[in-house]
Amino acid sequence: MQAAFAALSSIVSWIAAIVDPLCGPIGIFRLFASETLLSCGDVGWGDEIAFGFLITASLALCTLPIGLFLGFFIALAKQSEEKSLRLATNIYTTIFRGLPELLTLFIVYYGLQILAQQFMAGIGYEGPVEINAFVAGMIALGVVFSAYCSEVLLSAFKAIPVANTRRAMRSGCIGARPCG
Repeated sequence: MQAAFAALSSIVSWIAAIVDPLCGPIGIFRLFASETLLSCGDVGWGDEIAFGFLITASLALCTLPIGLFLGFFIALAKQSEEKSLRLATNIYTTIFRGLPELLTLFIVYYGLQILAQQFMAGIGYEGPVEINAFVAGMIALGVVFSAYCSEVLLSAFKAIPVANTRRAMRSGCIGARPCG
């Protein structure tokens, strides 16, 4: 069974190497940047740039749902009639929209490690505690994106006229039973 997984893995990596749009046989860096700093392999930095692009794109795709989810609930909380909830979400968005993203990354990466280590020491564990850099990046960028997303969603919620909401309530679209 393990040999089958190894064979399948080698086939997938072979297909990925052929289809690679940056450093593959028909990749941009191979066609237009041969024997330059952008060429792939030992001569240039093309494969490192391609790997960096892959990490950046995957981080962006992993951060998007986190930011949208948090931003939606923060926007709902900003519309709440509870003053303390509105105040807390206003402070949250003011801090994370004004704080540079790099500083947020440092705070999450190093600060969460320190907090986790203190917590683990409190329950009796004395070993090192490390947080994955990719996960820390997802958390930090998700928090920053949620602050911006909440403002966009809040303005979208406020753009819905009150008369439309009242009509929907009268027709039964808002409430316990479904519309239609």
